[in-house]
Amino acid sequence: MILTNGDSWTGGPTYQNLEDTWPHQLSKKYNLPVNNLAWGGVSNQRIFRTTIEYLYSCKENPSHLIIGWSSKERFELPSTEGFYMSCLLYTSPSPRDS
Repeated sequence: MILTNGDSWTGGPTYQNLEDTWPHQLSKKYNLPVNNLAWGGVSNQRIFRTTIEYLYSCKENPSHLIIGWSSKERFELPSTEGFYMSCLLYTSPSPRDS
C-alpha cells in the first residue's frame, strides 16, 4: 500500500477527479492500493501530524510513504472546538526584499 500526504499538489486542486492525482497514477502504475491523506491549503504541521496519527492507528503498514511538503507560510492552530485550523501567515515584503 502507498501512503501519501501533502497539500493540493498531492490531493488534487479540485477533488473532483481523484484518479488524475499523481498518487492514484502511482497506484495504477505499480498496481498497489493508495491511501491519500492530502488536503488542499494545509500546513506542514498538519501533514506531519496526520501522517503520524495514521501510522500509529493503522493495522497495515504502508510499503511506500511519500510526503509532499507544503510552504512554510502555512501553519496549524488548535481550536477550542477540538479540531485544528490551517492558517496562512502573510507578511508584506520589506523594502530590503525589493
